[in-house]
Amino acid sequence: MRYTYHTLCLILVSSLFLIQCAKEEVQAKNMEQLYQEQGVPVRVRTLEPRLFEQTLSYNAAVSGIKESRVTATLGDTIDKVLVKVGDSVKKDQVVATFPMDNPNAQYFQAKVAYENAETLYKRTQNLLKTGGIAQQELDNARTAFEVAKANWEAVRQVVKVKAPISGYVTSVDVLPGDNVEAGDRLLTVSQVRRMRAKVWVGEKQICRVKPGQPAYLVWQDQRIEATVAQVDIAMNDEHQGFGVIVECDNPDKLLRCGTTAEVIIVVYRNPEALVLQRSEILAEAGKQFVFVAKKGNALRREISLGRGQGLELEVIAGLTAGDRLIYEGQQQLKTGAKLNIIQ
Repeated sequence: MRYTYHTLCLILVSSLFLIQCAKEEVQAKNMEQLYQEQGVPVRVRTLEPRLFEQTLSYNAAVSGIKESRVTATLGDTIDKVLVKVGDSVKKDQVVATFPMDNPNAQYFQAKVAYENAETLYKRTQNLLKTGGIAQQELDNARTAFEVAKANWEAVRQVVKVKAPISGYVTSVDVLPGDNVEAGDRLLTVSQVRRMRAKVWVGEKQICRVKPGQPAYLVWQDQRIEATVAQVDIAMNDEHQGFGVIVECDNPDKLLRCGTTAEVIIVVYRNPEALVLQRSEILAEAGKQFVFVAKKGNALRREISLGRGQGLELEVIAGLTAGDRLIYEGQQQLKTGAKLNIIQ
């Protein structure tokens, strides 16, 4: 009886397949027998309560708790800049000056008008004492003096630029000799002992954010504790979100104005939670369960899960502190299986 070449190849392949299947069956029986004798190799860890948090994370620019930009009120050349970045300034301290001969400022005209009005007012006061004038003339002189004084103060503030608040100079945008227009920013003064950041929270999450909730800022691997200070109750159309302001102390001036930090708002916190990794949980017929080690054997425990954060889940029922959770090798287990715990 003759066999063709293709028939012989088919017989050979079939034989090899049957031999391989037999080997795998023997090997599976050997592994099962080994597990029965020595136990299924697993790793375990003891469950201990720890802090569990559910958070919302955003990126935002950080600014001083109070910040004011100093702008030019007329167009001219900068005469002097009297401060530098990092300087501490007081409210109404002169920080920059413009030339006094600027025709738009009318510095000298306002000064002369003020001095003349002051002289006339003092003269009318003396004349009233001697009965040389009526009270009405003194009232008119006082009014003219007050108007001239107000004009003089306004002109001085134009020419001698003052700090609007006390704080630290966090940026200087001009140098002496620079030409500026009215409205151009000259410098910024910030109060940096306490900082703030504003984030925009979507409508699905805003119901979970409330004033007073704990938060923290992360910048250059530094974590700074913070608090939710304000939560808007109206959505911003431009950002399509609700504004939330987070504030924190900054005593060492670690945070810098204008830098971008990660803002993390803690919307749920359980300081005594039992926490599992998602990879440690098994599922069957819509139920979640784990295996714990007890007296050298595997014991199946059905569990109820609470909130999740990333790869972590909070356990609210089914486990207790001190349970020895099997976190590796649990896929090979059945209830009552002998364990070979690998240290």
